[in-house]
Amino acid sequence: MYGLSEARCPECGTAFQWETLLHELSRRKRFPFEADWWKHPLRRFSRTTLQTLRPRRFWRTIQLHNPPLAESLLGAAGAVVFILVLLGTLSDAVRSFLQLRMAAFAPLPAGNLVVRIMRSSATWFFAVRWSISLFCWLLSTLAPLFVFQESMHRAKVKNVHLLRVWVYGAVLPLFFFKLIEQVEWPIRGVFSTITGTGAYDGEMFDALWGLGCSVAFLLTATWSIRQAYRHYLRMPHASAVAASWLVIAVLFEGVLELSLNPLFR
Repeated sequence: MYGLSEARCPECGTAFQWETLLHELSRRKRFPFEADWWKHPLRRFSRTTLQTLRPRRFWRTIQLHNPPLAESLLGAAGAVVFILVLLGTLSDAVRSFLQLRMAAFAPLPAGNLVVRIMRSSATWFFAVRWSISLFCWLLSTLAPLFVFQESMHRAKVKNVHLLRVWVYGAVLPLFFFKLIEQVEWPIRGVFSTITGTGAYDGEMFDALWGLGCSVAFLLTATWSIRQAYRHYLRMPHASAVAASWLVIAVLFEGVLELSLNPLFR
C-alpha cells in the first residue's frame, strides 16, 4: 500500500477510503466500549473504565478519524447515571435506616428488610438528591468543553468528538471514583476502631473521604482532558485548556450545588 498515488488497490483496482481502513484496523485492535459493546457489555465497559484511568496510554489508542458513535456514548453515560443513582440511593437509605434503629435501640424488623427500606419516603428523597448531584457533576464537566468554539473550528473538531472526550475523560472516571466513595463503610469501620468512635459517628471521616474522592476525580479528569486534547483532538495549548476546564467545572458545579441542593434538604 506504500507509494500509491491514489486510494485504489494496485491488484484489483478497487477504490477505497483510508479512513475506513484505519477505523476498521483500530476497531479490531483495542477500540473502547462504544464499538461492538453488545457482544460483551459488562466486560467491555469495565475494561474501558479501567483503561480511562491511564489517560496518556488510552488516548494514544484512539484516532480522530475513528467516527464516534454518539448513541453508544450516550448509552454509556445513561448507564453510569442509572447505576450510580441506584447504588447511592440504596447506600444512603440503608445507612439512614440503621442509624435511626441504633439511635432508638430498636431491633431490626422481621420480614424483607430491603422492601421496607425501599418503601420509605427517605429513599425517594435520597434518589432525588443523588440525581441532582450527578446532574450537577455531569453538566459541570460537559459545559466547559464547548467554550473553545473557535479553536474547535480551526482544528476541525466536531461536537461529537467532544462527546467522546467527555464520556471517556469525565463520565467513566466519575463512575469509578463514585464507586470508590461507596466503599466507605468497611474503611470507616477500621477508622472507628482505631479512633474509638462509634461505627456511625465518623462525620469527619465521611467528609474527608468524599473530599478525597472528589479531588482524585478532578485531577484524573483534568489529566485525561489534557491528554485527549493533545493526542486525540491534537489541539494547541492542551495544558491551558485542561486547566481552564478544571476551573470552570469546579465553579460551575459549585454554583449548581448551591442553587439546587437547598431545595432538597
